[in-house]
Amino acid sequence: MNAWTLEAVFLLPVFAFLASFAAKDLLHARHLATAAFAGTAVLTLVLGARHAHVSVPLPWAQSGALFTFGPARVPFLVATAFTATALIVSAPASTLTVTSLRRTLLGFVAVSLAYLSTDFLLQALTSSTIAYVTYADVSATARTRTARGEARLTAILLGGSSLVALAGALVAVFGPSHGAGGALFDAFARDQSSHLAAMVIAPIAVSMIVRLAPFPFHGWLTTSLERGSIGPMAMALLSQPAAMMALHAAMPRVRGDGEGLPSWSIWASGVFIAAGALSALAALAQSDLRRALGYVVSSQNALALAGLVTGTLEGGVAAVLFSLAISVTMVALVFISYSIETRAGKVDAHARLGFAKSWPRIGAVFLLLALGTIGFPGSVQFFAEDLLLQGLLEAHPYAAYAVLVVAVLNGVTLLRLFIGLFFGLGHRRSANEYVAPDLRLRELAGPAAMVGLLLGLVVIVPTLGALIER
Repeated sequence: MNAWTLEAVFLLPVFAFLASFAAKDLLHARHLATAAFAGTAVLTLVLGARHAHVSVPLPWAQSGALFTFGPARVPFLVATAFTATALIVSAPASTLTVTSLRRTLLGFVAVSLAYLSTDFLLQALTSSTIAYVTYADVSATARTRTARGEARLTAILLGGSSLVALAGALVAVFGPSHGAGGALFDAFARDQSSHLAAMVIAPIAVSMIVRLAPFPFHGWLTTSLERGSIGPMAMALLSQPAAMMALHAAMPRVRGDGEGLPSWSIWASGVFIAAGALSALAALAQSDLRRALGYVVSSQNALALAGLVTGTLEGGVAAVLFSLAISVTMVALVFISYSIETRAGKVDAHARLGFAKSWPRIGAVFLLLALGTIGFPGSVQFFAEDLLLQGLLEAHPYAAYAVLVVAVLNGVTLLRLFIGLFFGLGHRRSANEYVAPDLRLRELAGPAAMVGLLLGLVVIVPTLGALIER
């Protein structure tokens, strides 16, 4: 594998993004996005099948900072590209615009860059791009004072943390260890008192945590899911596994002396479990379907972070697997929520609307995805939760019980949403309401493909775990 093949993986969506400015209509833009996402998935699979590994030094990097491709990145980049392809192909036309597709392509460029780079500066630029895409998307539909306030909160959380990360990255590139980049990780591993390394790692870690949206940083995510377009929202979700991978890469180097767990580990785990519990309780109170899903994502990511900060092997692998599975599953669930809203408009998710009678396929897919999200046996989340609990039991046994309670609360939320939407007789409505057809074959293909992807990931869970640990 040569450098040009690595560049092709990244440049394909870049060229599609640039070409989207010349798109004459939605159909043309949709074909461009589909070709970019599918092409990236196929090219990554082909290169991964050859067990290719290549690294290209960046112009400003004297050591360590690389534009790189290797087996550990293949499943994650393929999963991202495949999910994006399924989403854009099957999404109802009413949920897409040329502008939203352009932002989706830009978000995909950023997510690809996050997986293909170990450089601090490029990781910071990735966070900045995701922040721009998300803010531009939610602000475009902000018509009320409340909506504009939520858009500003998105800018503060994502934009502010991205600027902090960018400042830390500039220290790595232009500071006393000019061009050291990723080599600062190694310096920090050798010398835990390395103030320069801490100045770089801490801001970028904060940016990644904000992207994962645990309480109290959840505001941007719930706003994006409730008010955003389907494409940019999906890219925000699909960027989260990349953020978790970056945090996992840093964890072994900030564990203390390597002779056991750091003193701050139990406190950090407790904070994230408490954040997960607060988000889970907030999700129970939501009647807006997409906003409730946003709180569930926030809660689940907080639990993954609780496992990650233990510094154990099981906790780190579980956090990355958990984040990947949650992002793909939630993209599919949000797709289903858009399918419901295109047929019935905004609805009260607790109102016992009885949609199962009119749309049994939508109900079946929603239930299947909800069970997968809460860790039903045989799902990726089931294996990830098992590893997560093993890591917590090894480090902080009592914390494992708290994680189980929070996971149950999230399960209650999802099953309550299912019952509220698909059970009951519904309100008395005119004969002309809710007569829209059930999921068509093209619409069904999207979530079905994502479910197939998750089942495929189950088969390679042991391999994924080994690749993540590398």
